[in-house]
Amino acid sequence: MRRLLATIALAFLSVAVGLLALEAAARLTQQFWGGGKESGEQPHYVEYDPLLGWRKRPGARVTYRRREFTVDVAINSHGLRDVERD
Repeated sequence: MRRLLATIALAFLSVAVGLLALEAAARLTQQFWGGGKESGEQPHYVEYDPLLGWRKRPGARVTYRRREFTVDVAINSHGLRDVERD
């Protein structure tokens, strides 16, 4: 019974060490290559709101540039991602 428990504990320890190594490699790779999906654009068009937590800043504009696409995000005067309405 002790041998079985030791084997199970060793298997869990091996998996944990492997996952920690993969996590460290992923973090180092992200630092080297830069951000992922959201790499710094969001602070340009969102602001803190005491009631909602976060909201879109009225009149803000930002451009997302990725390898696959480039897209402009424009926020109207009402704080919505829409054309300007009266």
